Amino acid sequence: SGIDKVTAKSKAREDAEIIFNQLGYHPINLNIQSKFSTQGAKRVLWHISSNQSWELAIKDLSEEDFLILQYPSTDFSLLLPNTIAKLKCKLIILIHDWERFRYLVDKNISLGRRIKLQREEMLLRMAHRIIVHNPSMINKMLELGFDKSKLISLDIFDYLINDYCREKNAARVNKLDAPIIVAGNLSANKAG
Repeated sequence: SGIDKVTAKSKAREDAEIIFNQLGYHPINLNIQSKFSTQGAKRVLWHISSNQSWELAIKDLSEEDFLILQYPSTDFSLLLPNTIAKLKCKLIILIHDWERFRYLVDKNISLGRRIKLQREEMLLRMAHRIIVHNPSMINKMLELGFDKSKLISLDIFDYLINDYCREKNAARVNKLDAPIIVAGNLSANKAG
C-alpha cells in the first residue's frame, strides 16, 4: 500500500531536513554515540564527549551563519548551552515537540529531568528565532515567558506529502473522494 510507515516525530524531522537542504543549508556532522548509559560517571562522560563533538562541528560558524537546531534534539548535551553561548552565529530552533510543555504545571518530576528541562530552556532562550507548529505551542512558550517577537508559528503539522499533486487535488476540495491524510501517530484504521 502507499501508506508511509513513519512516526510523526521522524517524518517531521526528515521533512525539515529535506526542506533545509533544498534551501541550501548544510547538515552538521556530529560524531556522537547514539545512546548513553544511565549510570552516573558514564553519563557524565557522554555529555562531555557529545559537547566536544558539538564544539568541533560548529567552531567555524561566523556572524553571517545560521545554526538551525531541531527539537527534540537527539544529541542534546547538558553542556551544549555553554558551547552555543560562545557562538556569534544566529541560532534558530525548530520545535516539533518539547517535553517541557507537558510539565507546565507538574512539579513532580525527577531532579535529573528537571535539570535537563532547565538546560534545554536555557538553550531555547538563546535563540534568535523559535519556530513552532501552531499557535497553541506559541501560547505555551508565552506561558514560559518567551519573547513573542522571537516566536514563529508555521500553522502546520506536517511538511511534505509524497506524490502530492496540487492541480490534481485542487478539484477534490470538499469532495467525498478527497484523500484523507493521517497526521501524527493516529493509525489509518482510526481515521476511517
